[in-house]
Amino acid sequence: MKLKALFAGVVLALGANAANAAIATGETSSGELFLSVWDKTAQVSYSQDLNIDLFQFLTNTSAGGFNSNASWSVALNPAWAGFYNPANAANTVYNVAAADLDNGKLNAVDQTYGYLSSFNTSNPAPVPANNVAAVSTPAKEIVAKAIVYNANLADAEQYSSGPSYYPNAWGSDFNTKVPVNQSNDAAIDQVLAAVFHGLSSTLGTDPDTGDLFVQDRFDILPGKFQLTATELKYTVAPATVPVPGAVWLLGSALAGFVSIARRGKRA
Repeated sequence: MKLKALFAGVVLALGANAANAAIATGETSSGELFLSVWDKTAQVSYSQDLNIDLFQFLTNTSAGGFNSNASWSVALNPAWAGFYNPANAANTVYNVAAADLDNGKLNAVDQTYGYLSSFNTSNPAPVPANNVAAVSTPAKEIVAKAIVYNANLADAEQYSSGPSYYPNAWGSDFNTKVPVNQSNDAAIDQVLAAVFHGLSSTLGTDPDTGDLFVQDRFDILPGKFQLTATELKYTVAPATVPVPGAVWLLGSALAGFVSIARRGKRA
């Protein structure tokens, strides 16, 4: 197992001396967050394992979760030095994502079934679709491309096969329109918000098919991503007025898992 804890305010140096390790795709368990970057001028792309899985990111109640600051070095990766061209910065976009398909099994225990993605609009509009496919379809696309990265057994590699894991059928350069009407990428130094698209608590079982009745949910996280020439940061803005004892629950489906002291407002 790779390092699974992130400490607030500490840069995780995933450099040349870091152990080469595959990205956990999310197909059979909770997948790891990973960074994708696309240089549209040079037609090459870059990926980096962020060494924390989606379940831990969504449920940690202290450092290492969605409600605490973290950063990951890109400058220490030799592949980044070969990939990044400052002259192309304005035409280089990035995205952060993760998926959790758990072999396609849905149950009341696995409340992080779904995927995380960054986005660059303030009010993303989810497409109404209260069914499993609304969540599993984009999650499967993320898993499929993470497997490609997985095969390289490295924390960071260059790719020339296109704009990372969102296929052009959904719109080029990460701008998928499924399931939200917004763009999923930003240029170097620009800020991206983050969303988790998953399933709510089960609503019962179909007596004829045995399938679970579920409803999808759309949770905007309190932190924002920003990729610079040297690091990827996840920053949670402090609350303007401290409210002791207040809690921030990441969607009704996670209420059974977390009770988190409020450190930031929703994006």
